[in-house]
Amino acid sequence: MADQGALDDYVQMVLDADYDHKAFGNNEPKKAQTIRTLIEIMAHSSGFDIDLRTVAQLIGSTESNLRRCLNDHKFLENVDYVRLSSAPTGGRPRQRLRLSLPAFKALVVLGRSPTARMVMNYFGLVEEMYREGKMDAIIDRRGREDESVRTSKRARHLTAAAGT
Repeated sequence: MADQGALDDYVQMVLDADYDHKAFGNNEPKKAQTIRTLIEIMAHSSGFDIDLRTVAQLIGSTESNLRRCLNDHKFLENVDYVRLSSAPTGGRPRQRLRLSLPAFKALVVLGRSPTARMVMNYFGLVEEMYREGKMDAIIDRRGREDESVRTSKRARHLTAAAGT
């Protein structure tokens, strides 16, 4: 998603698909920034890539409330989140939490504010469009592939499936 024009088009597609989510009122720049952040989360979520501070800013909460939520709802360290310590510059080392994508979704669902609900709705739209875009790219690629390439891929897939 490095192409800025493609990202802008993607944001506009999500905004166009948004019917009645009014958590930000008519604040289109705020909506667009929220959607951009969600797209980045979706596009780069392999492991523990989502900073707790980002989530707090998205849903209008505080890091301490989200940490409490992680503890209260029994999220598991090294499964749902990891702790990263920064080097102290005097005083205690600051610990940052990084979340997995499923933990991010669960925290947003647990948020009860209108902003958290709106973020969850937008994330659903972003996720759906992201998957549709990937599927469209696969269909497009397959349409351009030679039949011998598809046959070879199918054979490799069947061989791998039979081996498990």
